[in-house]
Amino acid sequence: MRKNHKSLLSPEYHEFMEALFETSQLILSIIAISIIISFVSSNSFSPKWIADGWPSFHHYPKNIELRAVALILMSIPLISFAFHLIKSKLTKLFVTLPLSLVGLVMISAQISLYRPILWIIHFATIIVLVSFVYHFFNCLIDRECERPARFSIFITIIVCVIWMSYISVIISKNYTPIIDAHHHGEVFTSATDLIEGGKPFVTYFWPHGFSDTGITALFFKIMARNDFPTMMIAKAFFLSLSIPTILLLSYGMQLGYFALLILGVMLLFNSSSLILADLVFVSLSFFIYSKAKRWYQFIFSGVLIFIAHIYRIDTGIYRFMPVILLSFYLITVSIIHNREILKDRILQLFLFTGGVLSSAIFIYSVFGWPSHEWYHVVFGIFAKYLTDSTGFPFPLPLSGSQNYQFLLSRNLLRYAPDAVYPVITVFAMFAIACKYIYTNSKKATSLDIFSLLLIIYSVLSLRSAFSRSDLPHIYWFAGIIYFIIALFFARVIVSSSLLNKWSQIIIISIFFAFFNFSTGIFYNKPWHALTTISQADMSFLRDYMSKKPKQCSHDLFSTLQLEVNSHYDKDVCVTKKYLEANHIGQRQLLISHSAALLYPSLGYKLPTKYYCLGWAITEEMQKDLIAELEESNVSAVLFADKYMSMNEYDIPDKDRLPVYYK
Repeated sequence: MRKNHKSLLSPEYHEFMEALFETSQLILSIIAISIIISFVSSNSFSPKWIADGWPSFHHYPKNIELRAVALILMSIPLISFAFHLIKSKLTKLFVTLPLSLVGLVMISAQISLYRPILWIIHFATIIVLVSFVYHFFNCLIDRECERPARFSIFITIIVCVIWMSYISVIISKNYTPIIDAHHHGEVFTSATDLIEGGKPFVTYFWPHGFSDTGITALFFKIMARNDFPTMMIAKAFFLSLSIPTILLLSYGMQLGYFALLILGVMLLFNSSSLILADLVFVSLSFFIYSKAKRWYQFIFSGVLIFIAHIYRIDTGIYRFMPVILLSFYLITVSIIHNREILKDRILQLFLFTGGVLSSAIFIYSVFGWPSHEWYHVVFGIFAKYLTDSTGFPFPLPLSGSQNYQFLLSRNLLRYAPDAVYPVITVFAMFAIACKYIYTNSKKATSLDIFSLLLIIYSVLSLRSAFSRSDLPHIYWFAGIIYFIIALFFARVIVSSSLLNKWSQIIIISIFFAFFNFSTGIFYNKPWHALTTISQADMSFLRDYMSKKPKQCSHDLFSTLQLEVNSHYDKDVCVTKKYLEANHIGQRQLLISHSAALLYPSLGYKLPTKYYCLGWAITEEMQKDLIAELEESNVSAVLFADKYMSMNEYDIPDKDRLPVYYK
């Protein structure tokens, strides 16, 4: 009892309570400012799609959201600077309360919360978690937290065993999925095109990058067979790349052997770790850059960032910019406070960008891509037009707003907190990082580079999250944000002098087992993951090696997969007979809007690079699409309406593709 009493009186305990108090005020101020800015934006801009000329089919004003977020991000450094200058807690309270009151008055008449208690619980959880970020930057940065990972050979063996076991579990879980003619089709056909010597955005409009297309093509090559079972095994390998990502991010946060604990707990009890596979190369790049001492390490970091870009195309820029922005800050601070290290800062930036450019030139010289078409689409077309896609609003559900009507009509109101709180979390982390930078501007050489890179990346990812704001993409974005904040939590726990080793192990284990990284609250059910693992078997290996059954789908499926999707093959049989009866030859069939898996199932080649017609976004692209269809002599159009095919996006095709339809 005395020990607990002493703990409550310890400086560290008071430091954390101060962090909790400061964080609460900071978040309330940010939310109030965000509400005010959003209110002004909604009354200043007309709701329409970000792409000029496209109507807001579902009255979902993304252009308002994007402008509001940009203004909020510009205001956050000012809020942080004010918190940095104001030392009096009472003064901060007098600033926070009126701001919060104004925000509350502005939305009180319109706010419509589904089950308010869930919003309150979620909000309290976020405040506590962000407090650990504040505590980390405010108190722990100068303390040595690295724990040596001893017995390296045994650790390596354990990780490899976990890795192989995990791959087996994932394969058995994902081996016989329900057919998704759109998503499975885009991976299958893009991988086939790559194997046949195709070029991204020239012969095929790549969906994502090597994270699916490249890995699938690699497995097609290794196994010497292009079929659905091989694609599922490739997907399992991709998902298993979450393992090195977890280790790299944890080691980057100086968690030492606790990184292995986090990895083990997440693999056994928390399937949300699968979302991290996309970050494997960027995690390695950030890790190397933050630890780099020699010139070649900065170059290698740049090379890895370029690989991260082609690995996941649509978010590549958000991995490149954190290093650039942080480097410019360090150069600026060096000019002001310490010119002796200015030359080194400039050289590091030069070496990093040199690594990026040299790898781009090398890959182009060998493979002929990324070419002009790649950069034009990725940094021109995508940047402007991708923000039309899908629709799930981020802002607060205001009953008088079009966003609220959208949520209500789609029965999605209960998911609103899952969309709102990751954004608030990013705003709060950004504000804390700004305050940390202000406080340590004269000690720039001792900044925690890795943690700052993660926060800057989180901020830049908001653009990607808002561009693709359907529920799966919200959860993907949120999962990364919450895992980053969980690492700050773990770092504080590991560094605490109030806790012994076993207490730290128990707390971290419970947190990573029960915390749901997709939604940001504690309702993950760890026993579900254990059940999945216990039910895993090796039947997929026997099925994979056995002879394929007779089918119409060009030997695309194994026996198990055909049993699960028997109706698909029957429909392929009927369609195939109809096409043959009408003498529809190769490349003469167009599938609209998107069900690309039907092409290999029917034994047909794609008549256009636009496997999904909606990718022909601009007028020039639609003319290109028409020219390809005319060259292929397309004489039949198949409208697929089953097997998760996409008939159209949120905007009807006639509005999305006016030139094509005309």
